[in-house]
Amino acid sequence: MKLRKAILAFAITGLAALPAAADEAPATTAQAATAGADASKEAPKTLDERVGDLEKSLGALANFELSGMFYTSYLWNFNDPDNRINSLRSLDNQDNTFGVDLFQLGIKKNGPGGLSAFIKLDVGNTASRIGADWNGNGQFTGVTGDSGDFEIEEVYANYAPDWSHGLSAKFGKFVTLLGAEVIEAPLNMNYSRSFLFGFAIPFTNTGVMFNYPFTDTLQTNLGVVNGILNVEAVRIAQEKFGKQPLTGEQVRWGFEHLDLSADRIKQLGFEGMIGPIKVSCMDHEGTRLSRVHQWDGKQWKVISDWYTGDDSILTPLVKDVAGKYAAEKKLTPRDCSKES
Repeated sequence: MKLRKAILAFAITGLAALPAAADEAPATTAQAATAGADASKEAPKTLDERVGDLEKSLGALANFELSGMFYTSYLWNFNDPDNRINSLRSLDNQDNTFGVDLFQLGIKKNGPGGLSAFIKLDVGNTASRIGADWNGNGQFTGVTGDSGDFEIEEVYANYAPDWSHGLSAKFGKFVTLLGAEVIEAPLNMNYSRSFLFGFAIPFTNTGVMFNYPFTDTLQTNLGVVNGILNVEAVRIAQEKFGKQPLTGEQVRWGFEHLDLSADRIKQLGFEGMIGPIKVSCMDHEGTRLSRVHQWDGKQWKVISDWYTGDDSILTPLVKDVAGKYAAEKKLTPRDCSKES
């Protein structure tokens, strides 16, 4: 029997922006004086003074923009799976369930000189399914560490100065540009997502991305993100465990067997951007190489050779801090000699 679903869903979406306060608040104030024994006491504020204080407080919200979204759904799978799990579904995997899919709050702050900051907070079932690997341990359990119903979907700074002629740079964690679908269901043509969206591409990337509009309808994005490592780790894990949805432990195994040679990096189109990386159970960093790129007003140029971290200094520090943390949290360190 083919998998069929009946889905009842509704969504309430909204966008709100707080208008910028006036550049100058009215300065109409009044001074009250006291005499005699009460001269040292502060006089009660007049109505004009209190209105002025309120305007100053509202002025602190200038250049903030708020956006929000909420939607919920009920899903029924006609195959009636015993475990109430819709197999091979990424964000709508719960059968015979009614719940809050997503409550989302976006906050943007516009700063001076073309600088802005943005954060998008998610709560609900969707948030528990898009968790990122915040700890770098290969387990995509989100910011809560346990695949909880809260996740920071995006948090980044954007720099687009007037002198750059449209060029902008984004630094931080942001949703992927890959695919035609997005995380928010109401913004897609279908409520459910394709297999490729759920299992072939990352939901988010972390790194730096540059954008330049050549025309009103043509623009390009160029970035260096950790998505290349995520995809390679999943590919390696699926070579061992099969072409199927992977558990957190299986993805961790993929990361700990990540081996990007110079030839493989060239095949991926990242030659000159990163050095060879070989990750293991004992070494989650995988490389000590880095170099400096500088913007000269027209293009990015490499201005240094490769730098290598000094393990004789760094390794003892890492082991000391890790040992103290494990003792404090009563954790038993992994024995990599017993793992393959």
